[in-house]
Parts: sequence; C-alpha cells; structure tokens
Amino acid sequence: MQFGAETTNSSRHRIRNNLPSKPDFCPLVFRTAELQAICNMDLAAKAREAVDAVPRGLLARTAAFLLLMILDQATPLRASAHAMIAFIAGAAP
Repeated sequence: MQFGAETTNSSRHRIRNNLPSKPDFCPLVFRTAELQAICNMDLAAKAREAVDAVPRGLLARTAAFLLLMILDQATPLRASAHAMIAFIAGAAP
C-alpha cells in the first residue's frame, strides 16, 4: 500500500510530482483512518506466528510440492529442482 509522498517540482510540466513510483504503474490511495488501522495491525508478525505454528517438516514438504508445481511449467528449470528442494528441506550442506 502506498500513500502520497513528498513532492518534487516539475518545471517542464508545471506540476508537483508526488507519485511514489513510476508513472506507468503507480497505485496510490488516500490515507484514511481505516487503512491506517490496518497498517498498524502488524500483519507481518501475525503471519510469522502462523508459520511458526506449522511443523517445520510439513512446511518444507509443502514448499517442495509448490516448487515442483511451478517448475513443472518451466522445463529448463527442472534440472535444478532437486537442489532447490533439498535446500528448502534443510538437507543442503
């Protein structure tokens, strides 16, 4: 989520540019009390707690399965799939 930022003057266009990203793609929303409350919820910490509650082996097997599903669509990457899975599962040296 991006909120408006400090402005820079564009004398060529006679405007103040306050876009937080590139002009081609710049999603911008107004800061409201509801959005600020969502930002203050610390959702990243809650996500880490949810992941920590899952047994590590189950998480590794799930990640390996998802990686295989992705690599099944990308044949050139399939050769390194086993090395990636071993790394995810913690079997790498």
